[in-house]
Amino acid sequence: MKRILKTIALGVVLGLVLLMIQRGLGIDEDAFLRGYWIAAPVLLIGVVLFNVLYNLRYQRKVRALVPLLQEGKAEEFAAGMERLLQTARGKGLRSLLQLNLAAGQLEAGQTARAVRLLEELAACRFRGSAEAVRRLNLCLGYFRGGQCGQALALYRESQPMFRPLRERGDSGASLAELDVLAAAADRQYGQAEALLRAAQTRWTGPRFQEDFRRIGDFLAEKKAEGPQPPAS
Repeated sequence: MKRILKTIALGVVLGLVLLMIQRGLGIDEDAFLRGYWIAAPVLLIGVVLFNVLYNLRYQRKVRALVPLLQEGKAEEFAAGMERLLQTARGKGLRSLLQLNLAAGQLEAGQTARAVRLLEELAACRFRGSAEAVRRLNLCLGYFRGGQCGQALALYRESQPMFRPLRERGDSGASLAELDVLAAAADRQYGQAEALLRAAQTRWTGPRFQEDFRRIGDFLAEKKAEGPQPPAS
């Protein structure tokens, strides 16, 4: 919507500039208008097409980097995102690249940096799945950074947004991890173990199995500590 409004604004400004030129040079008004109605749509279509192609170019570059995450090369993925950010223009495009950068940082263990960036991106007011992904990664960042209270609050608040992501590849696996961490944070260790077993059966990729293994070790430690008082 913002891009459309900017394009309309550009058309208005262009019209005013051309009107000043027409009056300044004394060009016949009928001839000027005929030329204007031919040139203006062509120019505006060109501007829109340039923006679309520009964004598609960066989307292709992002897709080319995604296999690095699947191969466990999160630091290389994050470095690639930082390189794209050095040349990318446009607030919307840069915000999406930063969202991907934060995912890479989180995967690489750079939890504090990822959380800081994801909190800053709240000002972008993403819509739809982009905002859900931001919240999902921020919840994981909070849990991994020991900020369980903030993680649980955001997790509970975001359930309606998370629902469409549960059947979507990587996002579904990350949400399964988040469900386990939330149950553990509520000291529902039996439920957490059941959720973990289900997640390990469903999401069998090496990347996720390693995350689940670490969570399993954490639950085993908690279980060995004995009964805990109920969460307040």
